[in-house]
Amino acid sequence: GISGKAEAHLNTDLIKKDKIPVLRRFTGGGTVIVNKSTLYVSFIVDSESLLPKVKVHPREIMRWSEEFYHPVFDKLCGMDSGFHLEDTDYVFGSRKFGGNAQGISGKRWIHHTSFLWDYNMNEMDYLSNPEKQPEYRKRRSHSEFLCCLKDKVKPNTQPEAFFTNVISQLEMHFDTRSYDLELAQDLQQLPHRKKTDWVVVE
Repeated sequence: GISGKAEAHLNTDLIKKDKIPVLRRFTGGGTVIVNKSTLYVSFIVDSESLLPKVKVHPREIMRWSEEFYHPVFDKLCGMDSGFHLEDTDYVFGSRKFGGNAQGISGKRWIHHTSFLWDYNMNEMDYLSNPEKQPEYRKRRSHSEFLCCLKDKVKPNTQPEAFFTNVISQLEMHFDTRSYDLELAQDLQQLPHRKKTDWVVVE
């Protein structure tokens, strides 16, 4: 997250030993492992035109996101999956599988999530058990605290089904259009505020 300190969130000795690149994103929140086993969703919202009834406040945005995702996980995992928002995390029961980060500027905001479809416990060793953490974690280790979405979905469900259900849920609430990656890459070349940067781990 934008205000996080490497020594508070990372196993810096292991990071340096294995030469793992670390990137500071422009939103808040903690630290995540970025790999092919993690699924990412971002909502970039102009609240006045899209969600005027949702107060532009971190907790209210989180509450809206929980309501948005409930039907998605009901379909993928069943009505008794135990999905809910705990503090700022998405959990099944008391185990986290989704971490959230936000950025707010006036009436506009971004809410993005990294969902653990699967994870490699060895990679989780790059992350520390941070001093500042939600009360429900209770100092649990990563292996006791996290769970994988792939273990919670119905049999034979693939990651693509998650995105299909997210898009279906969006289409129920908004007028939607699909754009290809090339357009996003073209837009990235336009002048814009840049806050994401590499972190030098000492």
